[in-house]
Amino acid sequence: MAVAYGWAWRVMIIGLEMVVPGLVGYWIDQRLGTKAVFTVGGFVLGMALGFWHLIKIAGGPPAAPPSEKPSQSP
Repeated sequence: MAVAYGWAWRVMIIGLEMVVPGLVGYWIDQRLGTKAVFTVGGFVLGMALGFWHLIKIAGGPPAAPPSEKPSQSP
């Protein structure tokens, strides 16, 4: 069950990484009166960060436990 919570947490973080920069960009656009400049930039940045994080998670095999060296007898 703990593994499932760990993966759910990772997926939620990646989703937030993709959405939050766009929402911040929307807020900046509203404050400055610009027309979706920062919103689009924020969502593009968020998608790039989210995909980078997904690739980082899925990119490599899980780390193998350290192998024990066989003891050598004299």
